[in-house]
Amino acid sequence: MRRELATRGASTLACLVCALMLTGCPDDARNTAPADATVTDAEAVCQQTGERIQPERCDTRDNDCDGQTDEDFDFAGDINHCGGCNRRCDFGNGRAACISGECQFAGCPPGTFDADGDPTNGCEGACEGTPSDEVCDGADNDCDGRVDEDFDTRVDITNCGQCGTECQYLNGEALCDDGLCRLARCQAGFGNLDGDVDNGCEAVCEPENPGPEVCDEEDNDCDGMVDEGFDPMTDGENCGGCGNRCAFANAAGQCDMGSCRLVGCEAGFTDADGRPENGCESRCEPTNGGVEICDDVDNDCNRTIDDGFDKQNDPENCGGCGALDEGFICRLPNAEVTCGGGVCGIDSCTPGFSDADGEVDNGCETICDVTNEGVEICDGLDNDCNGTVDEGFDTQTDVANCGACGEVCEVGNAVPECVVGTCIIGSCPEGMVDADRNPLNGCEYECTRTMDPTEVCDTEDNDCDGRVDEGFDIFNDLDHCGGCGQACAPENALALCNSGVCDIGGCDEGWFDADGDVENGCEIECTPTMDGKSV
Repeated sequence: MRRELATRGASTLACLVCALMLTGCPDDARNTAPADATVTDAEAVCQQTGERIQPERCDTRDNDCDGQTDEDFDFAGDINHCGGCNRRCDFGNGRAACISGECQFAGCPPGTFDADGDPTNGCEGACEGTPSDEVCDGADNDCDGRVDEDFDTRVDITNCGQCGTECQYLNGEALCDDGLCRLARCQAGFGNLDGDVDNGCEAVCEPENPGPEVCDEEDNDCDGMVDEGFDPMTDGENCGGCGNRCAFANAAGQCDMGSCRLVGCEAGFTDADGRPENGCESRCEPTNGGVEICDDVDNDCNRTIDDGFDKQNDPENCGGCGALDEGFICRLPNAEVTCGGGVCGIDSCTPGFSDADGEVDNGCETICDVTNEGVEICDGLDNDCNGTVDEGFDTQTDVANCGACGEVCEVGNAVPECVVGTCIIGSCPEGMVDADRNPLNGCEYECTRTMDPTEVCDTEDNDCDGRVDEGFDIFNDLDHCGGCGQACAPENALALCNSGVCDIGGCDEGWFDADGDVENGCEIECTPTMDGKSV
């Protein structure tokens, strides 16, 4: 079917794109039709582009005119196009794989191996002859594409560190430790007396009579082990090494993790300078009959001075020993005293007195006159003369005395609350909220919360936080594109919301947007034919 090109409209052009998926333009159709000629849809596109519809190739072009580029190629797993067009994975004669768009070496084919360990030049090693059992020689004896796979040169004493390196020691047992040969032990009757492992266990061991083992770095009992039975970590006679005794002058020692430490002085001695190397160097003579008192002296010679006395909290020895200086004894006029942190304080005043000036040093200096008929109120006075001012009133939580006596906590249109001496809004009346979090103006915002105070896009403040429709992006949200409830959903198309404007990102297969009107989407349905002609 043909129509005049000038009157066909967008529907014919829409069918053209689909028809071109199955056939190309005739050679004589390109740029040959006169202006008033009638042409098919395929011919019209050929005239416009000068190209034929072709099978899709990997060349970053839309060869089959289906609106997609290189869609038939798997860049994540195709070794010929790994990560992009024509990026071939090539490891010579080695096996290749494309994993997540990256070329990977996948091993050697049978009969070859990667001799130099460089996969980029492939499997250059050839397996010669008939396959045999694998031996450690740097070759693929069993022709499985792997070299020396049955040998661990980290622990194999016959191939330690590399093939052919055998760990051997004269008269000794060897081991391979992380690719290095080491002497494990000497055979019975031999010992490594010179400490040189290269010549093995060179000395014949002759046990002394009767030959018991002692700590002297020799194998006295000729059992192939040296100084067994001695623990240099805990042995006070051989602490850290043979013959190293934990001995301190006038003191007891202990071996702890191979180091000696002083653990106690003998009676009558003390470690006055705190240096363990000279032991308990100071002779201590018990005083006060050996009974400790607070006098800066170790009366009982137990290496601790004034033990049992708390100079931080004892009113009789507050900050120091009261027996040496009465200034360390807490005594204040007309007051019960306390000691905290080595400083004297007033616990309470004697009835009839008050600490009016708040000074600790002069105690409760003021004779108290009963006021308010002896009933305590919050006024900074000891109304009942019990030595305590304003007891029963908490200026940290009392809304009538918030922060200080007489400071009434008041907030507009709200229930006040006093927290740590600061007046805040405790709660708001029904239908009012404190949106600006300013207690000075109270609950200033009129708003009624719904049963589900979740914000929705409706130009209302649903959660009563002083903001409207927060959390909704009218510039990109397909459900609210340009405004609440303005859905962007063109038919038969991929919808896009760009800066609050609804747009078509592409048509569904078999549909075409001929008029460019977003509201009706891709309105033309098109079915390609075998001959590329319009029907």
